[in-house]
Amino acid sequence: MNQLNLTQNHLAALQQLLQQIDGQTIVKFAQRLKEAAEQEQTIFIFGNGGCSALASHFCADLGKMMKLEKNENYRIFSLNDNIPSITAWANDTGYENIFWRQLELFMKPGDLVFAMSGSGNSPNVIKAVTYARECQNYVMSFSGFGGGKLAPLSDLGYIVPSSNMQLVEDVFGILLHTIFVTLRDS
Repeated sequence: MNQLNLTQNHLAALQQLLQQIDGQTIVKFAQRLKEAAEQEQTIFIFGNGGCSALASHFCADLGKMMKLEKNENYRIFSLNDNIPSITAWANDTGYENIFWRQLELFMKPGDLVFAMSGSGNSPNVIKAVTYARECQNYVMSFSGFGGGKLAPLSDLGYIVPSSNMQLVEDVFGILLHTIFVTLRDS
C-alpha cells in the first residue's frame, strides 16, 4: 500500500471514530470539570506516553486559557510533569507507583482524578485510579481497546472503540480540545 493510501485510510478511520462521539458525553465531562473548578477541587490528570503529552497539553489549555479568557480558576495538575518525582518513585518503589504516590501526597477528599490509558490496562494508571476510588474521589477516564480495567473503575469514562493506539490517541486529543472549547465558549 502506498503512502497516500495509508494516509487516507488513517484519516477515514479517524473520521469514522469521530462520527461515533456523542456530544452529550463531552458536555458531561465539561460539566464535571466546571463543578470541580467552582468547588475549588484540584484536578489531577495523567497517562503514559502519548497520553502523558495529552495530559500536559490539557493542563496548560484548561489552567491558563480559562483564567485568561474567562477569569475562571481550574486547579489542574499533570502528574506527568514532575520528572524528578516520577523517576525517584520509579527507582525507589517501582514504575507502577509513580502516579498513586503523588496522589497520596497531594490529593484531598473531593478532588477529581482524570486518567488516560490507550489500552485501559496500564498498571500505574490502574493503581492510581484504584487508590483514588478507595479515597472516594471522582474518577474520569479516556481509554481505548475496549476500556480495559480502567473503564469500570471510572465514574465517567469514554472508550474509543479502536485497538489502534494512534487512532485512540488522536481521538483523545480531539475530545480534550472539544471539552476545552465547550467550557471556554459556554
